[in-house]
Formats: sequence, C-alpha cells, structure tokens
Amino acid sequence: MFSFRKKKKKSIVGEGLPPTPTGSEHPPVYPGSGRHGLELHHVNEDDGSSAGSSMISLNPAEITNSPKLRAVKLRRGQDGKFGISLLRGGDKHFVEGPGLYPQDRLIEVNGENVEGASNDRIYELFELGGSELTLVVQGLPEMAEINSRITPEQRDSLMTNSTMSLSSVSSFRSEMQEEPWQHSRRVWYVHADGIQAGTILPSTAVTNTSNSTVLLRLDNGQRMIEVDEYDTEPANPPKYDRAENLASLLHLNESCVLHTLRQRFGSNLIHTQAANILLLINPSRKLSVYNTKVMSMFRNMHYNKMPPHLYKTAKQAHLKMLATHTEQSIVLCGPTGSGKSTALHYIVHYYAQVHCNPKGGLPSEKFTAALALLDSFGCCLSESNTHSTRFTSLITLNFTAQGTLTGAQTYTCLLDRFRVVRCGEGELGYHIFYQMIEGSDDSLRRELQLGSRATENNDFLPPLTEHGQRKQAAENYAKTLEAFKFLGGVSIPEVKGLLTLLSAIIHLGKTGAVNHANGMGARFANPT
Repeated sequence: MFSFRKKKKKSIVGEGLPPTPTGSEHPPVYPGSGRHGLELHHVNEDDGSSAGSSMISLNPAEITNSPKLRAVKLRRGQDGKFGISLLRGGDKHFVEGPGLYPQDRLIEVNGENVEGASNDRIYELFELGGSELTLVVQGLPEMAEINSRITPEQRDSLMTNSTMSLSSVSSFRSEMQEEPWQHSRRVWYVHADGIQAGTILPSTAVTNTSNSTVLLRLDNGQRMIEVDEYDTEPANPPKYDRAENLASLLHLNESCVLHTLRQRFGSNLIHTQAANILLLINPSRKLSVYNTKVMSMFRNMHYNKMPPHLYKTAKQAHLKMLATHTEQSIVLCGPTGSGKSTALHYIVHYYAQVHCNPKGGLPSEKFTAALALLDSFGCCLSESNTHSTRFTSLITLNFTAQGTLTGAQTYTCLLDRFRVVRCGEGELGYHIFYQMIEGSDDSLRRELQLGSRATENNDFLPPLTEHGQRKQAAENYAKTLEAFKFLGGVSIPEVKGLLTLLSAIIHLGKTGAVNHANGMGARFANPT
C-alpha cells in the first residue's frame, strides 16, 4: 500500500520533461504542466513575497538508449534460402528467422544500410549475398525484458514453432550498468508542481537557523536552495530506475514510484509489477508486445522468469485455478481512456489462442466476433480515447479440469444510453452508426435512405471529419456483419430489422425538434 502525503510547498514551480536515461546529464523534473524549463522562486515564509527569482534552463532530455545493434550471420540452406522472413511496418523493415528475436528491426545487409530501402532492394541483397549473409539488427525497446529471458536455443526453436524447454530459461540480468552511487544524500525535492532530483549538502552552509532546513543542490543547473527537509524524499540508486517490481525499490515513496514508472514508460516498458498487482500505462499507440510469438514465449516460460505483462497475469490466474480448483478473477481498474477494454481483448485472445483445443474446442474466432459486436455497439470516440467503452462488461470463461477453454459468457450493463442522442464537444456517437453510413451497400443505403449527408446538422451524431475515420468505419462495418454470421443465432431478417431501427435513430437526429408555433408541444424541425 502506498501512502501519499500532501506537500505544503510554495517555493518552486516545475515544468514538464520526458523521462531521462540512467546516468543522463539532464536529470528529470516531473511536473504539473508541460513546458520545458524550471522557474525557481525563493519565497519568504512570513509574507509570501518573492525574495528573488531566476530561470533554470533545462536541456531537452533523451528518452532512453536504444537497444544495442547486433550482427547476425546466416548461411544459405540446401534449398537456397536463408530461412528468414521480411516484414514491413511503416517505413521500417523487420526480419524473423534463426538467430533473430521476434520483431527485430533490420538495419544493414552485408554492410549496406537498408533503413530507407525498398523491399525489392533488400531481396536483391539477399540474392547477392552468396553463401553467407550478415545482418545488423536492433530489437524493439518494448521487447527488451522479454528477449533477455530467452536463450539462443529457445529463440531459434520459437522461430521454427517448436516447443521451448522450461528448464533452460536463463535468469534475467539487466543490461543497464549501475553507476557508482556516491555516499551522499540523494533526494527528490517535492514542491507544488512536481519533483526534482538533488543532493543534500553538509549543514554547515545553511544560513537558515531552523533545525529542519537543509541546503539542496539541484541536479539540473547545479542551483543551490534552502528547503525544509520535510519536503524531500530519499531517492534510489540508478539500478532501480527501471525496476520491474515496485516492491523491490530500496526507498518506496511517491517520488520514487513516479520516477520508476516514467523511466520504464520512456523505454516502452508499459507493464510494471507492484507486488501481485500489474500496473499498465496506456501507450496510446500499438506496440509489438501482443502477438502470437510473444504468446508462445509466455506459454513455455516458467512463471517466475516472466517479466511484467498482461500475459503473465493471465497465466498466473490460469495456473492458480488449476492448482487450487477455485475460480479466479482478473479485475481491470482505471479511469476512462486508460486502456481497460483493450487489455481485456488481449487477455481473452491469450486464453483463446493458448488454451483452446485445436481439435474441436471453442474456436478463437468466436471470441473475436463477440468482441467486435461489443465494440461496434458500445464504443465511441471520446476526449480521452478513440475507442472508449461506454458500458461495463463481465466475461466468464469456462475451463475443463485439464485447463482447456470450453466456453464463455458475456454480461453487459450500465450502457451510456444518453450518448445515443447527445455527444460531448469533440466526441462522436457509437461506432455502429458511422459504420452503417459509411459501409452499407448502395441498395441498403437507398432502402434506409442513408445518404452521404446523414450526419450533417444531425443533433444526435456529429460528422466524421477525417477520411481515415470514414475508411475505418466502412471496414469495421463489414467485420460487424461477418461477426453476426459467424456467431449464428441471429437470422438475416433480424439483422435487417436491427439496422432499420438504427437508421430510424439517425433520421430522428436529422429531423430535429422545435416548439410548436401555438405553444402546444413540439414538432419536427426538418420533417422532410
């Protein structure tokens, strides 16, 4: 349990910076706002007047050092191939194969930089490589903790889809080297708008006669100020900057927890353990830590060797269920936009992929179809998230005594019904309405009278303003219809009736309502 105490600061104003690497020459300042820079005021405690002020300039902070480049040599097989696969993500190339980790980024091929090269050029270099090929690759930052736990033998067996040996999983050793930790009082100075690292100097230089006053030298700018010792918290040595478990911190306080979480987030390490609780910071973008290759790693890795991850939490619950023969629960908590629904999808997909019986058990596609329908009818774009879930869900998974997934039930409640007819500023209605408007075929569009201007001056539905949003809505509409077909239990006439009802809601928003001229009730503003 963390006990956070309220500070009574009024001597310093801090501004925001991104996380900094261990041993960086630009120590971090953690803020209440987002401008770069630190404005320091010494305040007279008696009358609150400013006795003087100066500006401490903060240089831009680097996030973290990228994973080290690795050279991998491959020999051409008897089939004339090197056994590697080339993938492309945006403007980057990734390779998979022997000697490579999942999602290794390709930097060079036989000494030639290929970061901006085309696929054809890279394949040409492969062909010109002769009998041996030398690749320079770089792992993804978010995969660092996972890759560090896998031996070369396990890595190669993973790439060939064979089973990894549990007994040979290597213990984790951080690549980050701890710098010499000087015998000095390293602290965090906590003020009204943030925290900043510093060192408490010998008390002989203090001018204030108060027993609790100490002289603090701020790391950035080497500024020295006198502060109340109560306003400082002890700092941890650098080796704890990216600790996987907050319970392992030498000093456990609010500042150290914040610093560790931010340092890990800066390295794309979005999962952090706090004893048996998993903390997940929403990256608001897609990372390569959720895929079938990573699932296979966690499936075959000993639980005690796993880094913090959603798959680890899912596996822990499954193992405990089998060991104790009791039901287990995973509770996802957080504010709107924190990524709870996305985390739920990843957990369900893990169970569906890893614990389904491939010879006639519950197919994982059914989970995908069910979740797609829930997303279409219960999610929307909000201020905090492009895919905000506006209902509460409870998913129950059924397993056999051997741990095989056999069925699932979904319960939903507390749907935000008001959003059907009113959206906040900058927000949109439920996805299904836009999917119908953008994805319906011409015949259905004519039958339901869903023109391209269905959301113009619509009181219920703000219009989509970006081409990418309209394209995505059309693609998701096709997925929604496929989900109805795959799940079964809903006939084509029933789906047609549902779409007709949804189109009526769209038209009601288009017609609007105004007070009747004679004061007797209301009438449609645009009945045609």
